Amino acid sequence: MTEEIDAQIARSLDATPELLPFLPELLADVWALGSSIEIIVDVLRQVGIDDPGRRVFDVGCGKGAVAVSLAKENGCRVYGIDGFEPFIAEARKQAADAGVAELCTFECGDMREAVTHGRDYDAVIYAAHNPVLMGRPCVEVLRECVRHGGYILVDDGYLAEGVQSKPPGYEDFLPYGGTVAALTACGDRIVREVTQSPETWHADDDRVTDLIRRRAEALAAAYPQAAVLFNDYVRAQERECETLSAIHVPATWLVQRS
Repeated sequence: MTEEIDAQIARSLDATPELLPFLPELLADVWALGSSIEIIVDVLRQVGIDDPGRRVFDVGCGKGAVAVSLAKENGCRVYGIDGFEPFIAEARKQAADAGVAELCTFECGDMREAVTHGRDYDAVIYAAHNPVLMGRPCVEVLRECVRHGGYILVDDGYLAEGVQSKPPGYEDFLPYGGTVAALTACGDRIVREVTQSPETWHADDDRVTDLIRRRAEALAAAYPQAAVLFNDYVRAQERECETLSAIHVPATWLVQRS
């Protein structure tokens, strides 16, 4: 990996580059990495993305939770890309364990480059990522990866009503109306929208943070010289949960390309 990609991966996981070697262990108990797997699988099934003839592109696939679940539950073929090799290795293992290795292709690489080449997919998934990709609204970039009539699934959320100022790192997030306008700015239409209960979503976030905390405590005991890195990471996760609880409404949109 290059230093630039290392820094990008670290930022996406609220970590520092120095922590990257420990992230597989810190996140060993977390498979989905923030994605709403059940919602994604169900929404795509509703629009016919549910057979081996369908091709899905999972951008920033992490450990393959969405891709493997789609292949297993919907039977479609999924190509996933992520910049962190340990995640790709885990994704391949999970696909093999689930018996869907022949339906899943995982590659370690720069997703920013991959989206410039991916074309004619039936659906592209962009889950738990920044709403801006390569300096442009994510849908503007991702729609080029799917055929006309295909689907762009964005799993993230929008600013809660009444939020007056955005904390650092959340400058690109918009209120509901602005988010919908950005998703449809290229003339595409939203065909499904699922808004989750913030309480349920944030309870799950707290559960994940607790799992990370336990791993961090074990790592701190094994590597006391790096204990401050692990403690800082847990505190960053706690701050992230607190911030999102205050400003964020979790939502999933399925946009059909015109």
